[in-house]
Amino acid sequence: MVLSVLVGIIYHLKDIRSTPGNHIKSFKKIVRFMLCSSMIYGVTSGVIQILKESTQRPRPYEIHQVRMSAALRKTTAGEEKEFFPSGHSSGAFMMAAIICRRLGKKMHFVYGWAVLVALSRIYIGAHYPSDVIVGGLLGWLMANLFISKLPKVFHS
Repeated sequence: MVLSVLVGIIYHLKDIRSTPGNHIKSFKKIVRFMLCSSMIYGVTSGVIQILKESTQRPRPYEIHQVRMSAALRKTTAGEEKEFFPSGHSSGAFMMAAIICRRLGKKMHFVYGWAVLVALSRIYIGAHYPSDVIVGGLLGWLMANLFISKLPKVFHS
């Protein structure tokens, strides 16, 4: 969510600087963008959590007894036992979709960051490939569904 705040502020900074009398209008656009991004994140997280609780599948490192370093064990120790689909992948692809829709095609490299997030979850043994694929697809679909229903926020 920090990313949506930064994107909203950075995108509208040019409006604030170029039109001195338009600060309130630009501020409203920033707040609207952040609120809508937060709403998308909240709904997507809720759907992910429902799917996790309904599948109740253990993590790969628990089943296959993958040897993990102490540092990696600490990063996944507080996470829930259920892991399908990947919440990290979902959030990364959701934010990539929001950023690309708001800032245009020049920002498509953000999807590379989302792929790296997904791959990192597989690498540390926290997820199977199917988990990150479904999580990423779900995050991307949810973002695009909301964006299509809120065009003024993401295309103004």
